[in-house]
Amino acid sequence: MQSIGFLYLAGIIGSLVGEVSGHWMHDAKGVGHYFMRRHDGRIDPEVRLYHSYLASLLMAVALLALGFALQNVWHYMIDAVFYGVQIAGIMITTTAVNAYLLDS
Repeated sequence: MQSIGFLYLAGIIGSLVGEVSGHWMHDAKGVGHYFMRRHDGRIDPEVRLYHSYLASLLMAVALLALGFALQNVWHYMIDAVFYGVQIAGIMITTTAVNAYLLDS
């Protein structure tokens, strides 16, 4: 029973991974930094939305795989991995939209 309780950590770990990777993709050496280098230090707010395309693809694949895992009654840790990836995609998308809104 205790091992199934660790299933709740998947959402926490997924949100932390999504938040850190979303922040890194936007600020450290991500698309925004590349765009600024190519356009004389100027960045358009729409560039921040490029990450949401990648995150949407990630969420779609994770949701499809989670559906297969639940339908075929796979091991619960596989469910936890796909659930964590889904949450990470949500956090990356949230970070991208917030960065776009703050730049607008």
